[in-house]
Amino acid sequence: MWMSYICLVWVSAVWVVASFSSKKCRKLTCDRFNIYDKEKEAMVSLYNDTTLKRLMEEERKNFRNKTVRVIVSKMMPYVTFNKSSQTLGGYLGDIWAIVQDRYKFRYVVESVEYDRALEMVESAQADILLAAVVYKENLKNIYYSHPYFYNWYQLYLKSPKGRPLSSLYLKTFDAKLWIFSCLVFVLLTTTVWCTNKLLNAAYDLEPRISVPSCFLGIVSGFINQGFDLKLRSYSGRLQVMVALMFGVVLYFALNAALVAKIAIFEAPYPFNSLQDVSRKSFLSLCLRTGSFVYNNFTDENKEILPEWQGVLNNNNCPDINDPSNIQKIICNDNVVVLENKVIMTSMSKTTRYSCTIEAFKDKYFRTGNSFLMLRAFKEKKLIDNYILHMRSVGVLQRLEQKWVENKKSK
Repeated sequence: MWMSYICLVWVSAVWVVASFSSKKCRKLTCDRFNIYDKEKEAMVSLYNDTTLKRLMEEERKNFRNKTVRVIVSKMMPYVTFNKSSQTLGGYLGDIWAIVQDRYKFRYVVESVEYDRALEMVESAQADILLAAVVYKENLKNIYYSHPYFYNWYQLYLKSPKGRPLSSLYLKTFDAKLWIFSCLVFVLLTTTVWCTNKLLNAAYDLEPRISVPSCFLGIVSGFINQGFDLKLRSYSGRLQVMVALMFGVVLYFALNAALVAKIAIFEAPYPFNSLQDVSRKSFLSLCLRTGSFVYNNFTDENKEILPEWQGVLNNNNCPDINDPSNIQKIICNDNVVVLENKVIMTSMSKTTRYSCTIEAFKDKYFRTGNSFLMLRAFKEKKLIDNYILHMRSVGVLQRLEQKWVENKKSK
């Protein structure tokens, strides 16, 4: 009887806890959450789609028919601007068209240089800057949106050419295998020479063979030449045949391994890392001075750091600030270009290089590209939220495939 009471009390307790938890959970809402993107190696913010739609519906009514002052700093494939038709193109142009179609606002566009564009937003002469913008310190009155794209820089250069070293023959086999093979040859030489001495002492049947001649006969199979020791006894001939078979097998194994190494041979890069480039006086590192990465190579007075002087943007890097000149520069010997993957991927789709270009494996200066908006711009949060929404539903990934990824490139 008492067991029934215990079960009843336990069931009642579980029911009360479950009811309380369900009510509590219904009150919880998750407006925003972060996930880790392995490819980008960064946390990506996403929005609860239901919550975001509710927020946007409430605010879009106030945004409709307002005029937004937009400035652009043209750079393919980020953004292009047709002044006659007042239309935007490129990766950012497509994103902006989707945002505008959603909120139905008006906008006026002006195209200026990048540095001038930053000054205009800081001085409240514009509301939004569409450009290849990353976070920069010391900018006032600026609001950065959540990143719409994650980018990085790599070292690009003409494919290095080279020939396998003659010492590759020795490096084909492991040192332990070479030692083992030599010991086998020495052992076989010793046994054949001892057999020859014993047979001559007992029956005087074999020709007298010196140790060097005996060794030459043993290794003749490996060197693919052959050397007849003129042995008459079956025991001596059997030992020589075993040595020849071992030598021939080792010879073909060496050739097979050598051919395989030559088939996958890759000429080494003239450097091991970005920092190693500064130590190679014969190399030239080309980098756009307008890039945010350029600040990592200069001091407070915008002077090139001592270790990079004579290497960074020397005479082998004419007009590097114009990305279209990269194709003229990069095919020169001992020239390395530090550029972001978006620009290089875009150029590989539209430009035919006179040489084969390779990207060094390491990735540098990973960062996110954002919309740069005036902090006093009232609708900045609305645009920022919609960027999160586009990432959540896969729109940004689709545009990234269209403008950034190059499936044909190797």
